[in-house]
Amino acid sequence: VWKITNCVRGQRRKAILDVVSGSEAPDIRFLLKTSHNHPIDAEHIKVFADLQRKGLQLRDGMWFRESDFKGKICVESIKQTVTKKRYANDKFQISFISMLEEVNKKIVKEDTINLKHLYWKFFDQAVGSDILYDKGKTSTSIHDTVTLARKIVKNVFV
Repeated sequence: VWKITNCVRGQRRKAILDVVSGSEAPDIRFLLKTSHNHPIDAEHIKVFADLQRKGLQLRDGMWFRESDFKGKICVESIKQTVTKKRYANDKFQISFISMLEEVNKKIVKEDTINLKHLYWKFFDQAVGSDILYDKGKTSTSIHDTVTLARKIVKNVFV
């Protein structure tokens, strides 16, 4: 994990440990996601301003739909956060996120639980490469997070 963190420093990449089931031997996947910022040019700003000027109406839980952009800009899908609740204690931050996505006129709801050990937040906010890596704390934080994630999966999805 530390080698991956160093390799992707300064880039918008997330290393994700996916716990798929809540059994004693869960199916665990490792994902590496990369995000890219796409520039918003004057054309995009005008399209969004025009949509907002017309007055937005909630349709099937979404403020924007694919049809709103037809003939204006090319849109592959529309994804919107519907609700987001975040809680924290002395060790963890947990977020419950509900999103709606419209792809080819079909709406899909995605509910996500994000669990983050607060020890990692230090690395997110650190500037430069002069961070002192504590292998013991990092290993413990990974173990504690996976253990809590398994408990959450067992209690929420069983």
